[in-house]
Amino acid sequence: MNLNNVQSIDEIRNIIHDYLKYYGITLRTDRHILLDDKSPSAYGFLIAAGNNFVASNAYYDGTNWKYLSNGKASLIVALLTGKIDNYIAPSGLKDAVITWTLVSASSSTGLNLPTLSAYANNAAALAGGLVAGDLYRTNGDPDVVCIVH
Repeated sequence: MNLNNVQSIDEIRNIIHDYLKYYGITLRTDRHILLDDKSPSAYGFLIAAGNNFVASNAYYDGTNWKYLSNGKASLIVALLTGKIDNYIAPSGLKDAVITWTLVSASSSTGLNLPTLSAYANNAAALAGGLVAGDLYRTNGDPDVVCIVH
């Protein structure tokens, strides 16, 4: 990036914009950063001083979360409190409002898996569509969490 002989702030903005766009990074006017699938940064990490939201196929318009393109979406929310929530959304249409489903939440007191399916045993979990490594609960007393094998 060569900033020699630049005459104005607008020229600097345009040069920086073109440089970032080349690497698949778009700075939006709503202060969001959009990383496309060609960007090496799209597979990197994010460091910020406040609460963090990392979304796949989703954007926040200031009021609602919406689909960036047609398809499923996911969201990780890392709060300053140390809590981390993971959300998913079914397939939706570009720019439609997303209804998130919380699939896991962690905090200083432990892990919460509110959508964990209940099955009587491993055979029932396999028959229900789970695969090796998936988690399920037995819905008994105590309600045991198991790993499909």
